[in-house]
Amino acid sequence: MVKTVIFGIGIIGKEMIAKLIEIGKAPDYLADNNPDLWNTEYKGIPIVSVEEIKQVGPVEIIIACKKLNHFFQFETDNPKAPILPETAA
Repeated sequence: MVKTVIFGIGIIGKEMIAKLIEIGKAPDYLADNNPDLWNTEYKGIPIVSVEEIKQVGPVEIIIACKKLNHFFQFETDNPKAPILPETAA
C-alpha cells in the first residue's frame, strides 16, 4: 500500500495537513529537514527524516515548502516515483 508523506512542516505544510485531516485524508507521515522535529508528532502524525521515509516502502510525497533551495534524492521501490537530483545547498 502506498503511503502519503508531506515534506515540509512550516506554514504551508501545516495548512495542508489541516485541510487533509478535515477531509479525512490525513497523511501517513510528515518529513522535514529539521532534526529537532524527527521522532516527534504533529496532530498525531509521526515526523521523520527523509532517510526514514526510504525504509517505509512505496510513497507519494507532497512537497509543502515556500522555497526549495535544494533538492534531495529519494530512492523508492515505486518505479513511478521521480528521483530528484541532489544539488549543493
